Amino acid sequence: MAPAARLASLRALLKQHAVSAFIIPSEDPHQSEYIADCYARRAWISGFDGSAGEAIVTASKAALWTDGRYWLQASNQLDEAWTLMKSGQPDVPSRERWLSQVIPSGEAVGVDPAVTAHPDYQNLKTALDKKHIRLVPLQENLIDAIWQDRPRQPQEPIRIQPLQAAGQPVEAKLEQLRADIRDADCSCIIVTALDDIAWLFNLRGNDIQYNPVFYAYALVTMDQAWLFVDDSRFDPGVREQLSAAVEVLPYESFFSRLPGILNADPALKNLPIFLARRCSHAVVDILETAGYETNLDITPVESRKAVKNPVELAGMRACHIRDAVALSSFFMTLDKLFEVKQQLLYHSLSFDTISSIGANGSIIHYTPNPVTCDRLDNKRVYLCDSGGQYTCGLNSRCDGTTDITRTVHFGTPTAEEKMAFTRVLKGHIALSNLRFPPGTNGRTIDPFARASLWEAGMDYAHGTGHGVGSHLNVHEGPMQISFRPKASEHPLEPGQVVTIEPGYYKDGAFGIRIENVVEVVSLAPGDKSLGFSPITLFPIQRKMLDVKLLTATELDWLNRYHTTVRARVGPELMRQGKTEELHWLQQQTEPIAA
Repeated sequence: MAPAARLASLRALLKQHAVSAFIIPSEDPHQSEYIADCYARRAWISGFDGSAGEAIVTASKAALWTDGRYWLQASNQLDEAWTLMKSGQPDVPSRERWLSQVIPSGEAVGVDPAVTAHPDYQNLKTALDKKHIRLVPLQENLIDAIWQDRPRQPQEPIRIQPLQAAGQPVEAKLEQLRADIRDADCSCIIVTALDDIAWLFNLRGNDIQYNPVFYAYALVTMDQAWLFVDDSRFDPGVREQLSAAVEVLPYESFFSRLPGILNADPALKNLPIFLARRCSHAVVDILETAGYETNLDITPVESRKAVKNPVELAGMRACHIRDAVALSSFFMTLDKLFEVKQQLLYHSLSFDTISSIGANGSIIHYTPNPVTCDRLDNKRVYLCDSGGQYTCGLNSRCDGTTDITRTVHFGTPTAEEKMAFTRVLKGHIALSNLRFPPGTNGRTIDPFARASLWEAGMDYAHGTGHGVGSHLNVHEGPMQISFRPKASEHPLEPGQVVTIEPGYYKDGAFGIRIENVVEVVSLAPGDKSLGFSPITLFPIQRKMLDVKLLTATELDWLNRYHTTVRARVGPELMRQGKTEELHWLQQQTEPIAA
Protein backbone atom coordinates (compact mmCIF):
# COMPACT_ATOMS: atom_id res chain seq x y z
CA MET A 1 0.00 0.00 0.00
CA ALA A 2 1.43 3.38 -1.00
CA PRO A 3 2.02 6.00 1.74
CA ALA A 4 -0.82 8.23 0.54
CA ALA A 5 -3.19 5.27 0.45
CA ARG A 6 -2.26 4.37 4.03
CA LEU A 7 -3.21 7.82 5.27
CA ALA A 8 -6.43 7.77 3.25
CA SER A 9 -7.41 4.36 4.67
CA LEU A 10 -6.68 5.49 8.22
CA ARG A 11 -8.73 8.65 7.75
CA ALA A 12 -11.67 6.56 6.56
CA LEU A 13 -11.45 4.59 9.80
CA LEU A 14 -11.46 7.80 11.83
CA LYS A 15 -14.91 8.53 10.46
CA GLN A 16 -16.13 5.00 11.17
CA HIS A 17 -15.01 5.20 14.79
CA ALA A 18 -16.27 8.76 15.28
CA VAL A 19 -12.87 10.17 16.27
CA SER A 20 -11.19 13.21 14.77
CA ALA A 21 -7.62 12.05 15.39
CA PHE A 22 -5.68 8.88 16.13
CA ILE A 23 -2.39 8.75 18.04
CA ILE A 24 0.28 6.25 16.97
CA PRO A 25 3.14 5.91 19.49
CA SER A 26 6.38 3.99 18.98
CA GLU A 27 5.94 1.46 21.75
CA ASP A 28 4.54 -2.07 22.00
CA PRO A 29 2.20 -3.23 24.83
CA HIS A 30 5.22 -3.45 27.16
CA GLN A 31 6.48 0.08 26.50
CA SER A 32 9.65 -1.30 24.92
CA GLU A 33 12.11 1.09 23.29
CA TYR A 34 12.97 -1.47 20.62
CA ILE A 35 10.03 -3.48 19.32
CA ALA A 36 9.14 -6.48 17.18
CA ASP A 37 8.26 -5.76 13.56
CA CYS A 38 4.57 -6.42 14.17
CA TYR A 39 4.40 -3.38 16.47
CA ALA A 40 6.20 -0.94 14.14
CA ARG A 41 2.92 0.84 13.44
CA ARG A 42 4.30 4.38 13.57
CA ALA A 43 7.04 3.48 11.07
CA TRP A 44 4.48 1.82 8.77
CA ILE A 45 2.12 4.79 8.65
CA SER A 46 4.74 7.58 8.54
CA GLY A 47 7.84 6.11 6.87
CA PHE A 48 10.04 7.29 9.78
CA ASP A 49 11.74 4.28 11.39
CA GLY A 50 13.75 5.85 14.21
CA SER A 51 13.31 4.25 17.63
CA ALA A 52 11.59 7.27 19.23
CA GLY A 53 8.67 9.33 18.00
CA GLU A 54 4.92 9.71 18.00
CA ALA A 55 2.57 10.29 15.09
CA ILE A 56 -0.88 11.88 15.10
CA VAL A 57 -3.23 11.74 12.12
CA THR A 58 -6.37 13.86 11.74
CA ALA A 59 -8.79 14.22 8.84
CA SER A 60 -6.50 16.76 7.16
CA LYS A 61 -3.17 16.75 9.01
CA ALA A 62 -0.37 14.31 9.84
CA ALA A 63 2.32 15.27 12.34
CA LEU A 64 5.27 13.46 13.89
CA TRP A 65 7.11 14.38 17.10
CA THR A 66 10.66 13.18 17.73
CA ASP A 67 13.71 14.36 19.66
CA GLY A 68 16.99 15.85 18.49
CA ARG A 69 18.64 12.50 17.80
CA TYR A 70 16.29 11.97 14.86
CA TRP A 71 15.50 15.38 13.36
CA LEU A 72 17.72 14.89 10.32
CA GLN A 73 16.59 11.30 9.79
CA ALA A 74 12.92 12.22 10.07
CA SER A 75 13.39 15.14 7.66
CA ASN A 76 14.76 12.68 5.11
CA GLN A 77 12.14 9.97 5.63
CA LEU A 78 8.88 11.91 5.98
CA ASP A 79 7.14 12.93 2.76
CA GLU A 80 5.26 16.16 2.09
CA ALA A 81 2.08 14.86 3.75
CA TRP A 82 3.77 14.98 7.16
CA THR A 83 4.84 17.84 9.42
CA LEU A 84 7.93 17.23 11.55
CA MET A 85 7.58 18.46 15.12
CA LYS A 86 11.05 18.92 16.63
CA SER A 87 10.38 18.11 20.27
CA GLY A 88 12.03 20.45 22.73
CA GLN A 89 12.30 23.41 20.37
CA PRO A 90 10.73 26.61 21.79
CA ASP A 91 8.34 27.14 18.89
CA VAL A 92 7.16 23.52 18.67
CA PRO A 93 3.85 22.78 20.45
CA SER A 94 3.43 19.65 22.56
CA ARG A 95 1.04 17.05 21.21
CA GLU A 96 -1.52 18.11 23.85
CA ARG A 97 -1.35 21.74 22.79
CA TRP A 98 -1.39 20.86 19.10
CA LEU A 99 -4.46 18.65 19.46
CA SER A 100 -6.20 21.36 21.45
CA GLN A 101 -5.54 23.74 18.57
CA VAL A 102 -6.62 21.52 15.64
CA ILE A 103 -9.49 19.47 17.16
CA PRO A 104 -12.76 21.34 17.78
CA SER A 105 -14.42 21.26 21.19
CA GLY A 106 -16.85 18.36 21.58
CA GLU A 107 -14.97 16.00 19.28
CA ALA A 108 -12.85 12.96 20.17
CA VAL A 109 -9.26 11.70 19.93
CA GLY A 110 -8.67 7.94 19.70
CA VAL A 111 -5.83 5.94 21.27
CA ASP A 112 -4.92 2.29 21.67
CA PRO A 113 -4.73 1.85 25.48
CA ALA A 114 -2.56 -1.27 25.11
CA VAL A 115 0.38 0.73 23.71
CA THR A 116 -0.23 3.99 25.57
CA ALA A 117 1.59 4.44 28.87
CA HIS A 118 -0.83 5.22 31.69
CA PRO A 119 0.89 8.51 32.71
CA ASP A 120 0.76 9.67 29.08
CA TYR A 121 -2.92 8.75 28.88
CA GLN A 122 -3.69 10.66 32.09
CA ASN A 123 -1.74 13.76 31.05
CA LEU A 124 -3.37 13.81 27.63
CA LYS A 125 -6.85 13.30 29.07
CA THR A 126 -6.36 16.13 31.56
CA ALA A 127 -5.23 18.52 28.82
CA LEU A 128 -8.02 17.58 26.42
CA ASP A 129 -10.72 17.71 29.09
CA LYS A 130 -9.92 21.40 29.57
CA LYS A 131 -10.82 21.94 25.91
CA HIS A 132 -13.88 19.66 26.12
CA ILE A 133 -12.26 17.14 23.79
CA ARG A 134 -12.86 13.49 24.64
CA LEU A 135 -10.02 10.93 24.77
CA VAL A 136 -11.39 7.58 23.61
CA PRO A 137 -9.62 4.25 24.26
CA LEU A 138 -10.37 2.11 21.21
CA GLN A 139 -10.82 -1.65 21.37
CA GLU A 140 -8.76 -2.19 18.20
CA ASN A 141 -5.69 -0.49 16.87
CA LEU A 142 -6.73 1.30 13.68
CA ILE A 143 -3.36 0.67 12.04
CA ASP A 144 -3.84 -3.09 12.39
CA ALA A 145 -7.14 -2.84 10.54
CA ILE A 146 -5.43 -1.48 7.40
CA TRP A 147 -1.97 -3.10 7.64
CA GLN A 148 -2.73 -6.07 5.44
CA ASP A 149 0.69 -7.72 5.51
CA ARG A 150 1.45 -7.01 9.15
CA PRO A 151 4.07 -9.46 10.52
CA ARG A 152 3.00 -12.09 13.02
CA GLN A 153 3.75 -11.95 16.76
CA PRO A 154 7.25 -13.45 17.26
CA GLN A 155 7.42 -17.09 18.35
CA GLU A 156 11.17 -17.47 18.83
CA PRO A 157 12.57 -20.08 21.26
CA ILE A 158 13.02 -19.14 24.93
CA ARG A 159 16.24 -20.35 26.54
CA ILE A 160 17.75 -20.55 30.00
CA GLN A 161 20.18 -17.89 31.20
CA PRO A 162 22.52 -20.26 33.10
CA LEU A 163 23.35 -19.61 36.73
CA GLN A 164 27.03 -19.06 35.91
CA ALA A 165 25.89 -16.03 33.88
CA ALA A 166 22.90 -14.90 35.99
CA GLY A 167 24.67 -15.17 39.34
CA GLN A 168 21.45 -15.67 41.30
CA PRO A 169 18.77 -18.41 41.05
CA VAL A 170 15.14 -17.65 40.25
CA GLU A 171 13.98 -18.73 43.71
CA ALA A 172 16.28 -16.20 45.39
CA LYS A 173 15.13 -13.41 43.09
CA LEU A 174 11.47 -14.16 43.83
CA GLU A 175 12.10 -14.26 47.56
CA GLN A 176 13.89 -10.93 47.35
CA LEU A 177 11.10 -9.45 45.24
CA ARG A 178 8.44 -10.51 47.75
CA ALA A 179 10.37 -8.78 50.52
CA ASP A 180 10.49 -5.64 48.37
CA ILE A 181 6.73 -5.84 47.78
CA ARG A 182 6.11 -6.03 51.53
CA ASP A 183 8.43 -3.08 52.14
CA ALA A 184 6.47 -1.06 49.57
CA ASP A 185 3.16 -1.90 51.34
CA CYS A 186 1.83 -3.59 48.22
CA SER A 187 -0.03 -6.88 47.82
CA CYS A 188 1.66 -8.14 44.65
CA ILE A 189 3.39 -6.98 41.50
CA ILE A 190 2.53 -7.24 37.81
CA VAL A 191 5.71 -7.16 35.74
CA THR A 192 5.22 -5.86 32.21
CA ALA A 193 8.69 -4.76 31.02
CA LEU A 194 10.22 -7.53 28.92
CA ASP A 195 13.79 -7.17 30.20
CA ASP A 196 12.52 -7.22 33.79
CA ILE A 197 10.73 -10.50 33.12
CA ALA A 198 13.74 -12.05 31.39
CA TRP A 199 16.01 -11.03 34.29
CA LEU A 200 13.62 -12.18 37.03
CA PHE A 201 13.14 -15.70 35.62
CA ASN A 202 16.70 -16.13 34.23
CA LEU A 203 15.40 -16.63 30.71
CA ARG A 204 16.30 -15.08 27.37
CA GLY A 205 14.67 -14.99 23.94
CA ASN A 206 14.95 -13.44 20.49
CA ASP A 207 11.57 -11.78 19.93
CA ILE A 208 13.11 -8.33 19.40
CA GLN A 209 16.12 -7.91 17.16
CA TYR A 210 19.34 -7.46 19.17
CA ASN A 211 17.43 -7.57 22.50
CA PRO A 212 17.41 -11.08 24.03
CA VAL A 213 13.89 -10.81 25.44
CA PHE A 214 10.53 -12.47 24.79
CA TYR A 215 6.92 -11.27 24.93
CA ALA A 216 5.40 -12.11 28.30
CA TYR A 217 3.66 -10.75 31.39
CA ALA A 218 4.25 -11.87 34.97
CA LEU A 219 2.28 -11.70 38.22
CA VAL A 220 4.00 -12.34 41.55
CA THR A 221 2.09 -12.59 44.84
CA MET A 222 3.43 -13.53 48.27
CA ASP A 223 3.08 -17.25 47.62
CA GLN A 224 2.70 -17.78 43.89
CA ALA A 225 3.95 -16.55 40.52
CA TRP A 226 2.41 -16.66 37.06
CA LEU A 227 4.29 -16.25 33.78
CA PHE A 228 2.10 -15.48 30.78
CA VAL A 229 4.03 -16.85 27.81
CA ASP A 230 3.53 -19.58 25.22
CA ASP A 231 5.32 -22.57 26.73
CA SER A 232 5.58 -24.29 23.35
CA ARG A 233 8.55 -21.98 22.80
CA PHE A 234 10.53 -23.28 25.79
CA ASP A 235 13.91 -24.89 25.24
CA PRO A 236 14.54 -28.10 27.21
CA GLY A 237 15.02 -27.40 30.90
CA VAL A 238 13.03 -24.16 31.09
CA ARG A 239 10.04 -25.80 32.77
CA GLU A 240 12.29 -27.42 35.37
CA GLN A 241 14.00 -24.10 36.11
CA LEU A 242 10.68 -22.37 36.71
CA SER A 243 9.59 -25.23 39.04
CA ALA A 244 6.15 -25.64 40.59
CA ALA A 245 6.35 -22.15 42.10
CA VAL A 246 5.68 -20.58 38.68
CA GLU A 247 2.49 -21.35 36.76
CA VAL A 248 2.75 -20.81 33.00
CA LEU A 249 -0.29 -19.53 31.11
CA PRO A 250 -0.67 -18.43 27.46
CA TYR A 251 0.47 -14.89 26.64
CA GLU A 252 -2.81 -14.03 24.94
CA SER A 253 -4.78 -15.00 28.07
CA PHE A 254 -3.25 -12.30 30.30
CA PHE A 255 -6.11 -9.79 30.20
CA SER A 256 -8.86 -12.42 30.34
CA ARG A 257 -7.30 -14.48 33.16
CA LEU A 258 -5.88 -11.70 35.34
CA PRO A 259 -9.12 -10.60 37.09
CA GLY A 260 -10.01 -14.20 38.00
CA ILE A 261 -6.57 -14.93 39.45
CA LEU A 262 -6.66 -11.77 41.55
CA ASN A 263 -10.25 -12.24 42.71
CA ALA A 264 -9.40 -15.73 43.98
CA ASP A 265 -7.42 -14.09 46.80
CA PRO A 266 -9.57 -11.39 48.49
CA ALA A 267 -6.58 -10.21 50.53
CA LEU A 268 -5.04 -8.73 47.39
CA LYS A 269 -7.57 -5.88 47.54
CA ASN A 270 -6.26 -4.75 50.94
CA LEU A 271 -3.12 -3.16 49.49
CA PRO A 272 -2.14 -1.59 46.14
CA ILE A 273 -0.78 -3.64 43.25
CA PHE A 274 2.75 -2.59 42.23
CA LEU A 275 3.12 -1.64 38.54
CA ALA A 276 5.88 -0.09 36.48
CA ARG A 277 5.55 3.68 36.19
CA ARG A 278 5.26 3.35 32.39
CA CYS A 279 2.78 0.48 32.47
CA SER A 280 0.16 0.58 29.72
CA HIS A 281 -3.20 2.22 30.39
CA ALA A 282 -4.89 -1.04 29.43
CA VAL A 283 -3.34 -2.86 32.43
CA VAL A 284 -4.17 -0.06 34.87
CA ASP A 285 -7.70 0.23 33.53
CA ILE A 286 -8.54 -3.48 33.94
CA LEU A 287 -7.30 -3.37 37.54
CA GLU A 288 -9.06 -0.18 38.55
CA THR A 289 -12.27 -1.31 36.86
CA ALA A 290 -12.12 -4.46 39.03
CA GLY A 291 -11.71 -2.34 42.16
CA TYR A 292 -7.96 -2.66 42.74
CA GLU A 293 -5.72 0.19 43.83
CA THR A 294 -2.45 0.58 41.91
CA ASN A 295 0.99 1.94 42.76
CA LEU A 296 2.94 3.05 39.68
CA ASP A 297 6.62 3.59 40.41
CA ILE A 298 10.11 2.34 39.61
CA THR A 299 9.68 -1.35 40.38
CA PRO A 300 11.97 -3.38 42.65
CA VAL A 301 12.78 -5.60 39.66
CA GLU A 302 14.01 -2.65 37.61
CA SER A 303 16.11 -1.30 40.47
CA ARG A 304 17.70 -4.65 41.38
CA LYS A 305 18.37 -5.53 37.74
CA ALA A 306 20.25 -2.25 37.34
CA VAL A 307 22.70 -3.11 40.15
CA LYS A 308 24.73 -6.00 38.74
CA ASN A 309 25.83 -8.83 41.01
CA PRO A 310 29.52 -9.92 41.01
CA VAL A 311 28.92 -12.65 38.41
CA GLU A 312 27.17 -10.23 36.05
CA LEU A 313 29.91 -7.63 36.49
CA ALA A 314 32.58 -10.25 35.74
CA GLY A 315 30.72 -11.13 32.56
CA MET A 316 30.47 -7.50 31.50
CA ARG A 317 34.19 -6.98 32.00
CA ALA A 318 35.13 -10.17 30.15
CA CYS A 319 32.92 -9.54 27.13
CA HIS A 320 34.24 -5.99 26.75
CA ILE A 321 37.76 -7.36 26.41
CA ARG A 322 36.57 -9.71 23.67
CA ASP A 323 34.71 -6.80 22.09
CA ALA A 324 37.93 -4.78 22.08
CA VAL A 325 39.66 -7.64 20.24
CA ALA A 326 36.95 -7.54 17.60
CA LEU A 327 37.20 -3.78 17.26
CA SER A 328 40.98 -3.96 16.99
CA SER A 329 40.59 -6.22 13.99
CA PHE A 330 37.88 -3.99 12.54
CA PHE A 331 39.68 -0.71 12.83
CA MET A 332 42.95 -2.24 11.68
CA THR A 333 41.55 -3.90 8.60
CA LEU A 334 38.22 -2.06 8.02
CA ASP A 335 36.73 -5.48 7.57
CA LYS A 336 33.06 -6.19 8.17
CA LEU A 337 32.24 -5.93 11.86
CA PHE A 338 29.67 -8.72 11.74
CA GLU A 339 32.16 -11.24 10.36
CA VAL A 340 34.80 -10.27 12.91
CA LYS A 341 32.58 -10.52 15.95
CA GLN A 342 31.24 -13.89 14.85
CA GLN A 343 34.53 -15.47 15.96
CA LEU A 344 34.50 -14.19 19.53
CA LEU A 345 31.70 -15.91 21.53
CA TYR A 346 29.32 -13.58 19.77
CA HIS A 347 25.55 -14.05 19.92
CA SER A 348 24.21 -11.03 18.03
CA LEU A 349 24.47 -7.28 17.71
CA SER A 350 22.93 -5.34 20.59
CA PHE A 351 21.56 -2.70 18.17
CA ASP A 352 21.93 -1.69 14.52
CA THR A 353 25.52 -0.55 14.02
CA ILE A 354 25.84 3.18 13.38
CA SER A 355 28.59 3.39 10.75
CA SER A 356 28.81 6.87 9.26
CA ILE A 357 31.29 9.09 7.50
CA GLY A 358 31.15 12.82 6.88
CA ALA A 359 27.66 14.31 6.79
CA ASN A 360 26.03 11.00 7.71
CA GLY A 361 27.80 11.25 11.07
CA SER A 362 25.78 14.34 11.92
CA ILE A 363 22.66 12.14 11.96
CA ILE A 364 22.93 10.97 15.56
CA HIS A 365 21.32 7.55 15.04
CA TYR A 366 22.21 7.07 11.38
CA THR A 367 21.65 3.60 9.92
CA PRO A 368 23.47 2.77 6.66
CA ASN A 369 21.20 2.02 3.73
CA PRO A 370 21.70 1.78 -0.06
CA VAL A 371 20.24 5.24 -0.67
CA THR A 372 22.24 7.31 1.82
CA CYS A 373 25.39 5.27 2.46
CA ASP A 374 28.76 6.68 1.45
CA ARG A 375 32.26 5.36 0.74
CA LEU A 376 34.98 5.41 3.36
CA ASP A 377 37.82 7.78 2.55
CA ASN A 378 40.68 9.56 4.27
CA LYS A 379 39.21 13.03 3.89
CA ARG A 380 36.36 12.96 6.43
CA VAL A 381 35.56 11.97 10.01
CA TYR A 382 34.28 8.42 10.54
CA LEU A 383 31.98 7.52 13.47
CA CYS A 384 31.23 3.94 14.50
CA ASP A 385 28.77 3.12 17.30
CA SER A 386 28.54 -0.65 17.75
CA GLY A 387 27.53 -3.20 20.33
CA GLY A 388 27.27 -6.93 20.78
CA GLN A 389 25.55 -9.58 22.84
CA TYR A 390 28.14 -12.10 24.06
CA THR A 391 27.46 -15.58 25.36
CA CYS A 392 29.20 -17.85 27.86
CA GLY A 393 32.35 -19.31 26.39
CA LEU A 394 35.62 -20.96 27.26
CA ASN A 395 36.46 -21.48 30.93
CA SER A 396 32.83 -20.70 31.87
CA ARG A 397 33.31 -17.01 31.14
CA CYS A 398 30.04 -15.19 31.57
CA ASP A 399 28.20 -13.11 29.03
CA GLY A 400 27.21 -9.49 28.72
CA THR A 401 26.21 -6.60 26.49
CA THR A 402 28.52 -4.02 24.92
CA ASP A 403 28.03 -0.52 23.51
CA ILE A 404 30.95 1.59 22.29
CA THR A 405 31.43 4.59 20.03
CA ARG A 406 34.72 5.73 18.56
CA THR A 407 35.33 8.59 16.14
CA VAL A 408 38.42 8.47 13.92
CA HIS A 409 40.02 10.01 10.85
CA PHE A 410 41.99 7.95 8.35
CA GLY A 411 43.80 10.99 6.96
CA THR A 412 44.47 14.43 8.43
CA PRO A 413 41.64 16.01 10.46
CA THR A 414 40.98 19.73 10.19
CA ALA A 415 41.59 22.11 13.06
CA GLU A 416 37.81 22.41 13.56
CA GLU A 417 37.40 18.64 13.73
CA LYS A 418 40.24 18.30 16.23
CA MET A 419 38.85 21.11 18.37
CA ALA A 420 35.39 19.52 18.46
CA PHE A 421 36.78 16.05 19.16
CA THR A 422 38.98 17.33 21.99
CA ARG A 423 36.13 19.22 23.65
CA VAL A 424 33.98 16.08 23.47
CA LEU A 425 36.82 14.10 25.04
CA LYS A 426 37.25 16.72 27.78
CA GLY A 427 33.59 16.20 28.68
CA HIS A 428 34.04 12.44 28.65
CA ILE A 429 37.06 12.70 30.96
CA ALA A 430 35.26 15.17 33.26
CA LEU A 431 32.57 12.58 33.99
CA SER A 432 35.00 9.66 34.07
CA ASN A 433 37.07 11.45 36.72
CA LEU A 434 34.11 12.77 38.69
CA ARG A 435 33.81 12.07 42.43
CA PHE A 436 30.25 12.45 43.73
CA PRO A 437 28.30 11.66 46.93
CA PRO A 438 25.77 8.83 47.33
CA GLY A 439 22.29 9.83 46.23
CA THR A 440 23.53 11.82 43.24
CA ASN A 441 21.40 11.42 40.12
CA GLY A 442 22.29 11.60 36.44
CA ARG A 443 20.69 14.98 35.86
CA THR A 444 22.96 16.56 38.44
CA ILE A 445 26.17 15.37 36.77
CA ASP A 446 25.13 15.72 33.11
CA PRO A 447 26.47 19.32 32.81
CA PHE A 448 30.02 18.15 33.59
CA ALA A 449 30.06 16.38 30.20
CA ARG A 450 28.86 19.52 28.37
CA ALA A 451 30.85 22.28 30.07
CA SER A 452 33.81 22.23 27.65
CA LEU A 453 31.45 22.32 24.68
CA TRP A 454 29.40 25.12 26.22
CA GLU A 455 32.56 27.20 26.53
CA ALA A 456 32.75 27.16 22.71
CA GLY A 457 29.01 27.66 22.14
CA MET A 458 28.51 23.98 21.29
CA ASP A 459 26.25 21.21 22.65
CA TYR A 460 24.55 17.93 21.72
CA ALA A 461 20.83 17.09 21.58
CA HIS A 462 20.88 13.75 23.39
CA GLY A 463 21.49 12.38 26.86
CA THR A 464 24.97 11.65 28.11
CA GLY A 465 24.47 8.11 29.36
CA HIS A 466 22.09 5.18 29.79
CA GLY A 467 22.10 1.93 31.71
CA VAL A 468 23.25 -1.28 30.00
CA GLY A 469 21.75 -4.72 30.67
CA SER A 470 23.59 -7.94 31.45
CA HIS A 471 23.00 -9.87 28.22
CA LEU A 472 19.77 -7.89 28.02
CA ASN A 473 18.65 -4.58 26.55
CA VAL A 474 21.45 -2.21 25.58
CA HIS A 475 19.33 0.64 26.98
CA GLU A 476 18.30 -0.04 30.56
CA GLY A 477 16.80 2.06 33.35
CA PRO A 478 15.89 3.37 35.76
CA MET A 479 19.05 5.50 36.01
CA GLN A 480 20.36 7.67 33.20
CA ILE A 481 22.68 10.63 32.73
CA SER A 482 20.78 13.36 30.93
CA PHE A 483 19.44 16.91 31.00
CA ARG A 484 15.91 15.51 30.93
CA PRO A 485 13.85 15.58 34.16
CA LYS A 486 13.51 11.78 34.16
CA ALA A 487 17.23 11.51 34.93
CA SER A 488 16.62 12.97 38.39
CA GLU A 489 14.24 10.20 39.44
CA HIS A 490 16.78 7.53 40.43
CA PRO A 491 20.25 7.87 41.97
CA LEU A 492 23.46 6.31 40.75
CA GLU A 493 24.50 3.32 42.88
CA PRO A 494 27.54 1.02 43.04
CA GLY A 495 27.14 -1.96 40.72
CA GLN A 496 25.16 -0.09 38.09
CA VAL A 497 26.55 -0.16 34.56
CA VAL A 498 26.03 2.98 32.46
CA THR A 499 27.51 4.70 29.43
CA ILE A 500 29.34 8.02 29.17
CA GLU A 501 28.84 9.32 25.63
CA PRO A 502 29.06 13.07 24.97
CA GLY A 503 29.12 14.19 21.36
CA TYR A 504 28.98 17.01 18.86
CA TYR A 505 27.25 17.07 15.47
CA LYS A 506 27.72 19.68 12.78
CA ASP A 507 24.81 19.36 10.35
CA GLY A 508 25.91 18.32 6.89
CA ALA A 509 29.55 18.00 7.87
CA PHE A 510 30.51 15.49 10.59
CA GLY A 511 29.56 13.85 13.86
CA ILE A 512 31.73 13.08 16.90
CA ARG A 513 30.90 10.83 19.84
CA ILE A 514 33.14 9.06 22.38
CA GLU A 515 31.34 6.36 24.35
CA ASN A 516 32.52 4.00 27.07
CA VAL A 517 30.54 1.64 29.25
CA VAL A 518 31.49 2.24 32.89
CA GLU A 519 30.67 0.76 36.28
CA VAL A 520 29.49 2.91 39.19
CA VAL A 521 31.93 2.15 42.03
CA SER A 522 32.79 3.15 45.58
CA LEU A 523 36.13 4.90 45.24
CA ALA A 524 37.86 3.58 48.36
CA PRO A 525 37.16 1.64 51.56
CA GLY A 526 35.85 4.02 54.19
CA ASP A 527 35.17 6.70 51.56
CA LYS A 528 31.50 7.12 50.77
CA SER A 529 32.24 8.93 47.51
CA LEU A 530 31.27 7.27 44.24
CA GLY A 531 32.84 7.40 40.80
CA PHE A 532 33.16 5.50 37.55
CA SER A 533 35.45 2.67 36.47
CA PRO A 534 35.76 1.96 32.72
CA ILE A 535 34.55 -1.39 31.39
CA THR A 536 35.02 -0.50 27.71
CA LEU A 537 38.69 -0.94 26.81
CA PHE A 538 39.58 0.44 23.39
CA PRO A 539 41.91 3.22 22.18
CA ILE A 540 40.74 6.80 21.69
CA GLN A 541 42.39 8.06 18.51
CA ARG A 542 45.26 10.40 19.33
CA LYS A 543 45.37 11.84 15.82
CA MET A 544 42.04 13.58 16.45
CA LEU A 545 43.35 15.45 19.50
CA ASP A 546 44.32 19.07 19.86
CA VAL A 547 46.63 18.33 22.79
CA LYS A 548 46.97 22.03 23.64
CA LEU A 549 43.35 22.01 24.81
CA LEU A 550 43.96 19.23 27.35
CA THR A 551 44.97 19.95 30.92
CA ALA A 552 47.67 17.90 32.64
CA THR A 553 44.97 16.02 34.56
CA GLU A 554 43.08 15.18 31.38
CA LEU A 555 46.24 14.01 29.61
CA ASP A 556 47.11 11.86 32.61
CA TRP A 557 43.66 10.24 32.48
CA LEU A 558 44.03 9.44 28.79
CA ASN A 559 47.49 7.92 29.23
CA ARG A 560 46.36 5.85 32.21
CA TYR A 561 43.32 4.67 30.29
CA HIS A 562 45.46 3.58 27.33
CA THR A 563 47.85 1.79 29.68
CA THR A 564 44.87 -0.18 31.05
CA VAL A 565 43.66 -0.96 27.52
CA ARG A 566 47.05 -2.33 26.56
CA ALA A 567 47.40 -4.36 29.77
CA ARG A 568 43.91 -5.91 29.60
CA VAL A 569 43.31 -6.39 25.87
CA GLY A 570 46.87 -7.22 24.82
CA PRO A 571 46.97 -10.66 26.50
CA GLU A 572 43.68 -11.64 24.85
CA LEU A 573 45.04 -10.65 21.44
CA MET A 574 48.13 -12.75 22.14
CA ARG A 575 46.00 -15.69 23.27
CA GLN A 576 44.10 -15.54 19.99
CA GLY A 577 47.31 -15.25 17.97
CA LYS A 578 46.39 -11.82 16.58
CA THR A 579 49.91 -10.41 16.38
CA GLU A 580 49.10 -7.72 13.80
CA GLU A 581 46.23 -6.43 15.92
CA LEU A 582 48.47 -6.48 19.01
CA HIS A 583 51.07 -4.35 17.22
CA TRP A 584 48.30 -1.96 16.11
CA LEU A 585 46.94 -1.73 19.67
CA GLN A 586 50.37 -0.96 21.05
CA GLN A 587 50.83 1.85 18.55
CA GLN A 588 47.40 3.32 19.34
CA THR A 589 48.04 3.31 23.09
CA GLU A 590 51.47 4.91 23.15
CA PRO A 591 51.56 7.60 25.87
CA ILE A 592 51.28 11.22 24.80
CA ALA A 593 53.95 13.57 26.10
CA ALA A 594 52.79 16.64 27.97
